[in-house]
Amino acid sequence: MPTALAAWGLLGTYVAWTALLLLGTLVFYALGYGAPYFQLLRLGLSREEAKAQARALGQELFPAGSLVETLARSAAK
Repeated sequence: MPTALAAWGLLGTYVAWTALLLLGTLVFYALGYGAPYFQLLRLGLSREEAKAQARALGQELFPAGSLVETLARSAAK
């Protein structure tokens, strides 16, 4: 960050950081969208069936009842 500040100034550094965060978000969306659990749900499997098959495919994290609970489980891993 200090090197970017010296080269691009404060505004340029904020723009570069925002672009980096946006790129990371897009990559996460592209890769996270294809998680086996969600693909199986779209194919019409029940939540339990989708979870069992996704676990067999190597998926370890699954959505919990609430957003807070899901984030807590993810952070604990």
